[in-house]
Amino acid sequence: MQDPHKKLAFPLQKVQKVSIAFKRLLFPLISGGISTPLFGVALWNQLISFWFGIGVVFIGLSLLYYGWLGTHQVSIDLSQETINYFTDHKTPELESLVKQTNELVKQRKEH
Repeated sequence: MQDPHKKLAFPLQKVQKVSIAFKRLLFPLISGGISTPLFGVALWNQLISFWFGIGVVFIGLSLLYYGWLGTHQVSIDLSQETINYFTDHKTPELESLVKQTNELVKQRKEH
């Protein structure tokens, strides 16, 4: 398998398994979950300027939404490590590639 952007090659002998999983993005969830109520309370108590508070609350809500939407992740389990790639969409072509790769790995193990 090759990644066309980074030109990394993974020899099939080292690949143990390839999988696709849906993952929520923790960093945007946590940062949005902390900043939104914190700056919301500060805005409510008039501890910060109105427009700055509204801006930070809006950014925090956007981060929460983005983290909650999540993304799909392709995991390539090698003999020594696991390499993860985030993808925008789970396409039938990607599912087919994962299925074919896992079948090749299974055939290699049987021989």
